[in-house]
Amino acid sequence: MAIPNDPAPRAKPTESPTEPFKRAVVGCMRAIAGKPDLEVAFAAERPLLSGLKARLPEPPRKMTRTDVAVTRGLADSLALRLACHDANVHRKNAPQGKNARAVFDAVEQARVEALGSLRMAGVADNLAAMLEERYHRGNYQEITERADAPLEDAVALIARERLTGRQPPASARKIVDLWRPWIEERAGEDLARLAATVDNQSRFADAIREILSALDMNDEKGSEAGDDSEEGDSNDEQDESEGASDSAEGADAASPEEIEASAEESEAGEGETSEADAEETADDSEMSDTREAGEARRAEAPWSNLPPMIDYHAFTMKFDETVKAEELCDIAELDRLRAYLDKQLAHLQSAVGRLANRLQRRLMAQQSR
Repeated sequence: MAIPNDPAPRAKPTESPTEPFKRAVVGCMRAIAGKPDLEVAFAAERPLLSGLKARLPEPPRKMTRTDVAVTRGLADSLALRLACHDANVHRKNAPQGKNARAVFDAVEQARVEALGSLRMAGVADNLAAMLEERYHRGNYQEITERADAPLEDAVALIARERLTGRQPPASARKIVDLWRPWIEERAGEDLARLAATVDNQSRFADAIREILSALDMNDEKGSEAGDDSEEGDSNDEQDESEGASDSAEGADAASPEEIEASAEESEAGEGETSEADAEETADDSEMSDTREAGEARRAEAPWSNLPPMIDYHAFTMKFDETVKAEELCDIAELDRLRAYLDKQLAHLQSAVGRLANRLQRRLMAQQSR
């Protein structure tokens, strides 16, 4: 009796090398947050937390130790916000002014992350890697003026130092060094009292309000908190740093200075306002400068020695060849490269608003009233 041959074993579908890592990150997030029904998605966009839905950046296929630590840090930051942050208490105590609200949000995020750092050494290391990556991608290590150093980041980093004993990330030390004398002189005693209230969000919020009062920011009503400051230079510096709070959003950071992680109320409040301001500023800047950004020559300049038109032309097109991108690599590779590009540009979103504000002021200063 003939025995039928066994069918050839089917090859198991291969999964991405990052899938086991993603599952581990999701499991840790649910455990830290205490939310087993937390939904976590990975996409080529900035981190986001809305209700019980979280979004993390897609990790690269070939991850380094830094990539692993940064992704874990972003996940820990979002999970700790779910576990240790009450949106209603935050909304009730938040100030109305834009710059004051930015400082308030950033220091509250520092409190949330400090709780995780104090209780879990691994989380502390992950958060440190996340912050280092954010400020490194934002090129904050190269700043030399307060105008380029966000005040809310400086206050949050000093508060983190007081709460955890950890020094600011190397890429953010210039931000702290530029602002520390001014902050310590006015609010040093109030910062020293933060550690006693770190476990109670309501009392911690009152402590932040005392810090804002010491910095002459607690009573600001509009977006120009610089009017309440005693120093003229600090007015413009606080104005120019508006809309750049990455601490509450996790990471431009992006940057990053410059990857941003936020709770729902921060996303609906500060985030949308800063993005709208950046868009309005960009529109105003374009109206102020009627020339197109891509113009290579200015034909109306009578003192120019250059010819009025570009006379370049191709010598021959005989050897030209057109190849579509799809023919050079497959669709999966294109998607991966696109996701990688989006991730590299994510930290610039917060910097655009600051640069647009500075450009608008420069252009307005040139106009004749």
